[in-house]
Amino acid sequence: MSIGFVLAIMMQVMIQGGVSDTPSDLQAAHEARFVEAIEEYRSGQIVEAYEALFQIVSEGGQAPELYFNLGVASSRMGRLGESMGWFQLASEDPRLESEALDAYASVQEQLPFTIPVLPKTPWQRGYEALQGFFTPNGWSWMLSVGLYIVVLGLGLGWFSSLSWRHASWVSGLGAVIALVASIILWSSATQYAETVKGFVTAESVTLYYEPNQEFPSETIAYEGVEFRLRMGDFSGDLDESVASNSSIPRTEWLPVTLSNGSSGWLPSKDVFLADTRYLGS
Repeated sequence: MSIGFVLAIMMQVMIQGGVSDTPSDLQAAHEARFVEAIEEYRSGQIVEAYEALFQIVSEGGQAPELYFNLGVASSRMGRLGESMGWFQLASEDPRLESEALDAYASVQEQLPFTIPVLPKTPWQRGYEALQGFFTPNGWSWMLSVGLYIVVLGLGLGWFSSLSWRHASWVSGLGAVIALVASIILWSSATQYAETVKGFVTAESVTLYYEPNQEFPSETIAYEGVEFRLRMGDFSGDLDESVASNSSIPRTEWLPVTLSNGSSGWLPSKDVFLADTRYLGS
């Protein structure tokens, strides 16, 4: 089954659920525009269907049906990198996860280039082996362990022959672990909340060492290459992108880490940010 055929089915079935959490009058307008996009797509007006769907997004409409269909329309328009971003967004909803991931893979197969994976040092391999620990889930587990040790110390003091002095040491150790874990959990959760995934939309683009064309690296990122935006190295405002239909920080350059581990800067006009916080204007 082609992606386009899936689009027609998805539009017919999922319009019933609404496409926006906005007030009823605007939602009604969104639904009407959604139906309009169905007809335009069926009649072969791909660009018009894309523009109708994206207008809903630009007005605050957020729904996996929108993202999926925008992915289909943008892929039909030859904007493969952008379509991968839309399918990535759609796949975050369980209802469309399977279809969106299949469409994502289908688009990925059309890309003529891939980016080589850099060789990893022993330190990098060791860190990746422990990477699951340095996540909000890992620190949540450590917080639970700390609280368990606190309760264990109190229990030993009350129900065993262990002196209260030693029991307090045990509880104190648990309290320290819980405190450290809670602080790092808050910090890491904030960092994860600021993680933004994106895709290269240009046919090819050079990764730069600095936000200046005078400092190119030897790394070339091709269309569809995934990256992470390094929010810690950026503090710009948000504004509508000139080249891609995504809101991106108001700057010509974005600090990124490519999927192969290479870090540097990419021109903002050559990327699409697959994050609902940065869609629309």
